[in-house]
Amino acid sequence: MPVFAAPRAVIVVGLAAGETQAERLQTHAKTLREGFIARGFTPSAVTVLGTSGERLRRDAVLAALKPDAPSAADNETWIVLLGTSVARGGELSFQVSGPRLTAADLTTTVKALSGRTFVVIATPASGGFLPPLLALPNVEAVAATADSGEINETRFADAWAESLVATPKASFAELADSAAKRVETYYTSSSLAQGEHARLIDRTAGRIIEAPFSKAAAPAPTPASRPAGPTPGFSVADINIPKPEDDTEITRKPATDETRALLAEARDAAKNSAYAALYLRMDNEFEVYRDFAVRESHRHRVFLRTGESLDEFGTLNLPSSPPFYTTRLEGVRIIKPDGSQVLVNPRSYDERRIADNKEADNARTENRPTGPLAPPVLPLPEVTAGCIVEAAWTIERHGPRDTPEFSEQWFLAERYPIRLLNLRVATPNGTPWTVVAPNLPSYIQVNGTHAWTLTDLPAFDPRAGDPPSSRIAPWVGVSSLASWESFASWYQRIATGSDTTGPGIALLADEIAQAHPDRAGRLRAAYERVSALRYVAIELGVGAFRPRTPEQVWKQRYGDCKDKANLLVAVLEKLGIPAEFCLVNRFSHTFTDWPSWQFNHALARVPAAPSDGQPHDLWLDTTDRLVPFGIVAPGDLGRHALAFSRDFSKATFYEITAAQEPSSVWKELWTPGADNRATLLLGADGAADVDLRHLFLDLSPDQRARRLQSLYPTNGFTVTRIELGDPYDLAAPFVVKAEVNLLRGKLPPPLSVPGLAAFFATETISRPISWDEGRATRFVHANGTLDLPAGPISPEAYPALRARWLDFSR
Repeated sequence: MPVFAAPRAVIVVGLAAGETQAERLQTHAKTLREGFIARGFTPSAVTVLGTSGERLRRDAVLAALKPDAPSAADNETWIVLLGTSVARGGELSFQVSGPRLTAADLTTTVKALSGRTFVVIATPASGGFLPPLLALPNVEAVAATADSGEINETRFADAWAESLVATPKASFAELADSAAKRVETYYTSSSLAQGEHARLIDRTAGRIIEAPFSKAAAPAPTPASRPAGPTPGFSVADINIPKPEDDTEITRKPATDETRALLAEARDAAKNSAYAALYLRMDNEFEVYRDFAVRESHRHRVFLRTGESLDEFGTLNLPSSPPFYTTRLEGVRIIKPDGSQVLVNPRSYDERRIADNKEADNARTENRPTGPLAPPVLPLPEVTAGCIVEAAWTIERHGPRDTPEFSEQWFLAERYPIRLLNLRVATPNGTPWTVVAPNLPSYIQVNGTHAWTLTDLPAFDPRAGDPPSSRIAPWVGVSSLASWESFASWYQRIATGSDTTGPGIALLADEIAQAHPDRAGRLRAAYERVSALRYVAIELGVGAFRPRTPEQVWKQRYGDCKDKANLLVAVLEKLGIPAEFCLVNRFSHTFTDWPSWQFNHALARVPAAPSDGQPHDLWLDTTDRLVPFGIVAPGDLGRHALAFSRDFSKATFYEITAAQEPSSVWKELWTPGADNRATLLLGADGAADVDLRHLFLDLSPDQRARRLQSLYPTNGFTVTRIELGDPYDLAAPFVVKAEVNLLRGKLPPPLSVPGLAAFFATETISRPISWDEGRATRFVHANGTLDLPAGPISPEAYPALRARWLDFSR
């Protein structure tokens, strides 16, 4: 980097949060002064503001930054801000006494300087200073953090000072890269989650990049070295939403050749479609930053074939929950059936968004709850069947503060077909960042960018018996986890101490041991005692991941899934029965070759102990109080559970099987009586028992009778009396006993178990389906029995099985 004439530096020490921080800032300023002098600056050319306890004010800073030499192209000014910056009312400012030094103040002042200017903003939430400086061609600048979310005192100030002293002749970009690496090394060596990620104006790329700068600023591959096919960074210019007039909320424009052509294309594409709408084009872009912040860009063009689609597309959903995430509307155009256009000005929505952000900032500053926010919807005017709706919006989300890694899945399936989907996913370069898309075709990849161009995506049409949607529907996921070992190490850190027990657990274990001398009896009793506790979700902060201690859960007699699983493991340990705490993706699927956060539930595993009379693993899920001992709870069967050792130091995947279960059987026993009367006993075994308990849970006597009649759509009977057991008494079989009057003088056909008619609704199927998560199930009635096999039912085997069901049901 050339050395310019008349170099000078202005080091500004702003307000500190306390005496300790103030001392650190003064030390940084002193070190920086020494570094600039070593660089060749004369001592008189290095100005330090905010020292010796003076109350530094905005006017003094602006005065010090005024040009002190005649305008010249070879002037060189360095500005370093040390202290604190905050955003209030949507405006970012550097904290000094009195009026703050705003981002606009800094930009205006820097713009007036001649020659080259180098700006270092070593404060929290400093990334927001960079965008206006990017527009000034002679300015290079670096910020210690992202523009929001990173609000703690930074290490970057110290790292920049150390880098300047160590290599005083280095270029600005080299100093920025060195400082960022020092920050990363500090957090890594201290085993801390990094809470700051520097940003740099990269003049070569013409954009703001994130650390590490040496990698991110590297030139992109030449076109010749790229893989064949479309290049990443697809253009969304094909969805051209004209800009409305600034002073109107709604702008109307006449039809054009472009709008007529779009309508003609849409009508032709939808002429043989049975769907109410058709996505003509969808462009989705997901950018993940090193601080785990995410920027989502969405654009779509959709044709509303019939009025059935108006509710979905006549109102635009724009989710916003500041300060966690906000949505910025970029544009909306409605092309009416005659080709005329209605443009919606994003201004009014953006004004609401700015007001919401201001309210969230004020609430945070004043330590109070956030007040009411605007509804996250925008009703669109003049939308009718035959219209095309184009919309563009951006969602910005802060990185999670309660996890040290990033993990996210975006589902791409829609209820309407998509003619063209352009998808781009960008992550920081290098390991351990991974991008997965198991149900999408191959992609183009350049560095950390993955891109897909997909045509004619069918509508997502789930049916009864389908596997979890993540197995068959398109989605893309991003994770920063290097391995499942890394995940286990993180979970061990947050779970440490959660296995602590006390006198309450010891007393509970003693009670169970005295009442049940055998291992099987103790297992069952421990399960039933824990299962009987109320389920209450605990999802605040780290409580969303860390189980509470068994002692606390037992004392309060409630807990969520992880609390109850952890309690059961602790009780079994006191009884001398090994057990493991497990995480599982209930009702969904875990991709075990993709380390990431894919879990929503917890349960306990008791490893097989053949010598003790337990030939198979036991999977004990105490969340659902209606699941008898030995039954795999709904949503668990076939899933892969991550089982932890008792100290959470090791984790292993196991598939949850039904080997422990008794057979699943629905049983009807009809006893005819005199005068067209009959008695029904309805019971179930295995997993069917759980379903039967749920069917009659929390109903009044009249509702119980109506529920029973609903199980016989062609019932031909009225209920005169109904009795049933306690659904929560897991020690006793659950039986429904009813006395009925037969209106047609004959017994009704077999009961219609909920979901069974939908399972056999179509004559053929296009993909394998499974009844009750793949359980073998028997239905017993006076007509005979019907057996559904275990595992998936293939399209080839389905028609014959459906025919047997139809014969049985008559």
